[in-house]
Amino acid sequence: MDRLFSQSSALPRRWTVLLLVTLMLSGCGLARRAMYSPSTWVFDIRTRNLAVVPEEITVTTSDHLTLKSYYWAGAKGDPDTVLFFHGRGSHQAIAARYAQHILGRGDNVMVVSYRGFGGNPGSPSRAGILRDADAFVAEAVRRTGPRARLWFVGHSLGGAVAFAVAERYGKPSGVFAISTFGQFTDAAPKIVRALIPEKWDNLAVAGRLNVPVVLLHGDRDTVVPYTSMAKLLNAAAGPTLAITMLDATHKPNMQLIGPFLAAEIDRINTGDDPLSPPLPATWALLGKHSAQDARGPGAVKHGH
Repeated sequence: MDRLFSQSSALPRRWTVLLLVTLMLSGCGLARRAMYSPSTWVFDIRTRNLAVVPEEITVTTSDHLTLKSYYWAGAKGDPDTVLFFHGRGSHQAIAARYAQHILGRGDNVMVVSYRGFGGNPGSPSRAGILRDADAFVAEAVRRTGPRARLWFVGHSLGGAVAFAVAERYGKPSGVFAISTFGQFTDAAPKIVRALIPEKWDNLAVAGRLNVPVVLLHGDRDTVVPYTSMAKLLNAAAGPTLAITMLDATHKPNMQLIGPFLAAEIDRINTGDDPLSPPLPATWALLGKHSAQDARGPGAVKHGH
């Protein structure tokens, strides 16, 4: 979710809409490319100035595509693996620059990459991206062992992938969604919503997941509406925490977010209240609810 649906696009909005309509009517392949905007720019993050250099890994999908990405092994015997899902128009190297900030508390961290992005073969689609994610989940379990605790972290479109894959996996430890929409159409102009070829309905999935969910969203996001977070909070079935990142835009400040996510994982693992973490000074609580609160009237407990 980036420039194509952004108010700040270099194209005038009416021409953006016209372009989208043309693409949607010209065939599913072009429509999906417009929808996912896969970045084909390739660079090896290991050549950049990172505090900890990751291992380059490959996985093979169920339809026989070989995908490259990155992995940091945690402390020996640590069962926690954080899987980071990048957004639209991004790729695995950019995601690794974000995900490196989750390191520091001994957890394993794996970047999930998708077909058609960052030099990977294939073309993106919802079904294909989910196959790709399944392959990385299987690799995370293989590396961590039967005691694996998997945490799904996604930015923007990656949040939708994180929700969907957490449900497919069946036993996630938690989901962290950063600047994520309730439905993909939230970020699209109304005139093209019916023409979008694939649906990502996070509201429905969140309503079926009874695991801890942490939502973070900048109140100056011009790509995915800030109001999406309240919709997700109200829809979620499990214990859910919604945090406003004040004066923040769509681009995630992972130097702040990463250490918070790692600390929240520790809080959940040690039995501390996951709904009452200490927050950075530039963040504010939008709301929270426990699992048993989630479905009753007046379920959402809003912050002040």
